[in-house]
Amino acid sequence: MLHYLYHFDYDTSGSTPAIVLHVRVLAIAHKYLIAPLKKLAADKFAERCKEEWNTVAFADAVREMYSKASIPDPLSPQTAINAASEHSKELRTGSAEASAAFKAVVLGHPQLEADLFFVGETKREYKCPLCSSIFSYNQSEEHELQLPTIMP
Repeated sequence: MLHYLYHFDYDTSGSTPAIVLHVRVLAIAHKYLIAPLKKLAADKFAERCKEEWNTVAFADAVREMYSKASIPDPLSPQTAINAASEHSKELRTGSAEASAAFKAVVLGHPQLEADLFFVGETKREYKCPLCSSIFSYNQSEEHELQLPTIMP
């Protein structure tokens, strides 16, 4: 963080995978209310997600995001959710190591599982098989469902 305060950038060299480091920097930036650093980390994380969605490091970054709950800002988790959703088939059937790592993360974090389930969904409908009524509901940003409305 000290390097960022002088150079307005941070170094990702080291033993920690860069994508995981971006998640940690995002958490630190949020904690210390450094908005430009937070945006920089989120942007770097988004770029890494485009390239590294099929790696064990991506699974580790998502685990870090969901296990510590240190990032209340939904920007970074939403980026990871979008990347995982876009490549969901490949994540399930892709490289054995990355696929197994991501499956373990999903199974270990129910909120992640819910986020993946509801990604891109804003309005859902259900047709009752008994009375043929159509029920619809909207999903809010916080994944809370609104009361259903009956459509004739």
